[in-house]
Amino acid sequence: MSAPMGSSSIGAIRLLTTKSFDAVALDTKGAYWKLSGPLARLKDSMVGLGVRPTGALLGIFYDDPGTTSPEDCRFTLCYPVSGADARKASRRLEAAAEATHAAEARRPTETHEQDIISVRSFPPSRVAAVEYRGPSAESPAVYERLDEWLAATHHVPDGPPRELYLAEPGTLGGLMHVEVHQPLVGEG
Repeated sequence: MSAPMGSSSIGAIRLLTTKSFDAVALDTKGAYWKLSGPLARLKDSMVGLGVRPTGALLGIFYDDPGTTSPEDCRFTLCYPVSGADARKASRRLEAAAEATHAAEARRPTETHEQDIISVRSFPPSRVAAVEYRGPSAESPAVYERLDEWLAATHHVPDGPPRELYLAEPGTLGGLMHVEVHQPLVGEG
């Protein structure tokens, strides 16, 4: 079932526990609604590292776009990978960092913003989860609903919200299909 163009659907909020996973991650800054460039860079990095995703893309958003300028909004995009691929990617990133460090020691330092690619391990996490289908421009309503739910239920957020992309960004022509996860403190 997909949302018709111009309409949105916000599912019921439910509690669940995510499984642990390893991921190749890209940390960057920019407008949250412009994910295609960073996503392409993450995919290129994964090809270069010789690893493949084992699941859906996850986005972690650290700043409130209502109070932070779009170019300063920090976020992470990551794909889960197998344990063997996580180890392989870590070794290759470490070797690349050593080679870059040696090369930089021989030339003047350049200053510019750049993405950071890393391998991360995510432990199991208790989350408030809500599915959203609809226009990207209407997605802030999901976060408003989560904030209201948190206040009403007295659950405490444990870190920034995450978006699990049930359809990869850019594939639905301005629409999105995500499951928003808000990590929670304790057992709730």
